[in-house]
Amino acid sequence: MNDINESTLNTIPISIYAKFLSEGGLKVSGEELVKYLIELGYFNEGFTPKDKYIKEGYFKHSINYAIGTKGVLRYGLTQITGKGQILLVDKITKHFAKDLL
Repeated sequence: MNDINESTLNTIPISIYAKFLSEGGLKVSGEELVKYLIELGYFNEGFTPKDKYIKEGYFKHSINYAIGTKGVLRYGLTQITGKGQILLVDKITKHFAKDLL
């Protein structure tokens, strides 16, 4: 997949990716998707992608801040890249489609 220019592919939050998959009939939540990615070895138990797969361009992870009523909130945001979507869609579909059969 070296011919895929990752800078031209969109990244989307894992939760939004799960929502798109659900709209396609798979009925998977963001949490279920992350748990499955942990099972596959792509994510750490801390619900963040492993550095190897960030470096390979499957995921992006950032720390963000928001101002709330209790002060500044710090939260992580994991996104799946277009490359990650392409490379993992078959595994994800096969795993979650078994519930439809």
